[in-house]
Amino acid sequence: MPTELTSAQQTTIPEEEVEFATSASPLHTARLFTWRGELYRAIPEPGLPMWNRLTGTGLLQELIDQKYFVETVATDLKLAEAALVLKHRRIPFLSYPYEWCSAAFKAATIRFLELNIHLASEGLATTDVHPWNIVFEGTTPLFVDYGSFVPLEQIHRADFINQFRSQFWYPLQLMIKGHGRLARTLMQEYSQPIQEDELPGSRYLWRRCWLKLAKRFGHTRLGRGAQRLARLNRFHLQRQPSTETWVSELQRWKRRVERIRLPRQQTFWSHYYAEDFPDHQKPESWSLKQKTVADLLQELKPASVHDLAGNSGWYSLLAQQSEAQVICTDNDDIALNQLFQRQQSNSSITLAYLNIINPVGPHGTIDAHGKRLYTGVDERLKAECVLALGLTHHLVFTEMFDFPFIFGALSQFTQRDLIVEFVSREDEYVKTWWNDSYDWYTLDEFCDVAREFFEVVDVRDSSPAGRYLVVCQQKRNR
Repeated sequence: MPTELTSAQQTTIPEEEVEFATSASPLHTARLFTWRGELYRAIPEPGLPMWNRLTGTGLLQELIDQKYFVETVATDLKLAEAALVLKHRRIPFLSYPYEWCSAAFKAATIRFLELNIHLASEGLATTDVHPWNIVFEGTTPLFVDYGSFVPLEQIHRADFINQFRSQFWYPLQLMIKGHGRLARTLMQEYSQPIQEDELPGSRYLWRRCWLKLAKRFGHTRLGRGAQRLARLNRFHLQRQPSTETWVSELQRWKRRVERIRLPRQQTFWSHYYAEDFPDHQKPESWSLKQKTVADLLQELKPASVHDLAGNSGWYSLLAQQSEAQVICTDNDDIALNQLFQRQQSNSSITLAYLNIINPVGPHGTIDAHGKRLYTGVDERLKAECVLALGLTHHLVFTEMFDFPFIFGALSQFTQRDLIVEFVSREDEYVKTWWNDSYDWYTLDEFCDVAREFFEVVDVRDSSPAGRYLVVCQQKRNR
């Protein structure tokens, strides 16, 4: 395993400069922390045998190469009470499981099972059975918790499957049945996984009943009948199945997840760009709006782009061509699924579910410094440039937002630039909503408010008629 060398002046990390992401509980065997903008993990003395096992066999590097685990290297840095300090590569955009579209959640579930199948061949497993240890880089799910690796004999395998049902299978079932809002709400409570009785209907309740009968009556006729009816749960009838049985069970679950069909029902916005998705390799077929955005991206050269309310992701794919790190967010799960599947061969665009009307702020336990355990979406999904196209007129006429409210919301997501579309009263859609109470809704007023949040505001022509692109910039030396 390669070791990252550092200068002598950087060898010892001052404790006052370190910000830990976890508590000092002995259960945290590999504490995650940040230092000088980089991400590290402190390994105590008892954790060295696992490190030697993972690196000595080449397993860790194999997991990294096959994109099961985030890139990690050992350093010569020293930290109090740490026998070893590891450095992780930072992922550009951190999204939580309740922000994944159903296609991403399915991919993460499969990757988690594949990881444990791979680990089982080396006599290892992950002690944590939840999606919070997985992050997405583009459409690639990566496991990130080094401290979760333990010898296989240390986990209770039936409990592992029960937790897998609650943390992976049940949320996925809710999503594909059209209960995405319910799944996202329940998943926000990390410590309270979804239970069978919280699922709509009684599809799973019979399994629990037959399993109880099978355990209670043993080898009687009733017990044998119950065991046959509980065939999907027969793994739980064994106290600690063999490694071969364990791998077979994981493979069976993997096949079940792979057979899941994602929802394809039409949503209100799923047709929005259906007729406006020209080939990215043929600029001559682009609209004026698309050409203008392309020119602006070349002019601004942002290192990262957040395509807010990006729908099918045409502008995300455009930004990707400029080699920027891109995240596309929307509150339409079907649109995100389509983009996720469209870019399977080129997976550099990260996707996240985001409702700009009701973004999830900081939540969870408050630590000694007054910081919440889970950071808000505006902090995790910031980018140098934000695209807000085809959005503001909906916020005004359907959500009753005014211009200060809109720019206050949008400015939270940008570190530097904002390209926002203004749709005037001449637009065919706005005409149907217009009345005299919106006399303040003008391009001049829009730009005046923009200048309260940004230092440079410029207007570019767009399409169709009655639409304009307002380019808002901060000074570059900030």
